[in-house]
Amino acid sequence: MPSSWIVDTGLAVVLVGLDATGLAAYWFWENLNQWAARPNRVERAALRLWLVVTLGSAGLAMISYGAVRAGLLVTGFSQALIGAVLTGVLIVGLCTECSRWLIRFSARRHSRRGRADGQ
Repeated sequence: MPSSWIVDTGLAVVLVGLDATGLAAYWFWENLNQWAARPNRVERAALRLWLVVTLGSAGLAMISYGAVRAGLLVTGFSQALIGAVLTGVLIVGLCTECSRWLIRFSARRHSRRGRADGQ
C-alpha cells in the first residue's frame, strides 16, 4: 500500500471524526438550550439547524472537491458521502418544518373562519 493511500485514509478518518464531533457538539448545545428554556420553545432553533446543515453540506462539498482535485480520493469520497447525508437531513427537516407551518396556518385560518361565522 503506497504511503499516499495511508495519508489519504488517515486524513479521511480525521475529517470524518471532526465532522462527527462538530455535529455532536452542536446538537448537545442545542439540546442544552432547549432543556434550559423548558417549557418554552427556543427561538430560531430551526433556523440555526438549517444554517448549520446547509453550511456544513456546502463546506463538505468544497472539501470533497478540493480533496479529489488533490488526488485524495478516499478523503473526497468520505466528505461527499457525509455531505449527502447532511443534505438528506436538511431536506427532511425542511419538509417537516413546512408541514408544521401548513398545519398551523390551516388551523389559524379555520379558527378565524369559525369566529367570523359567529360560532
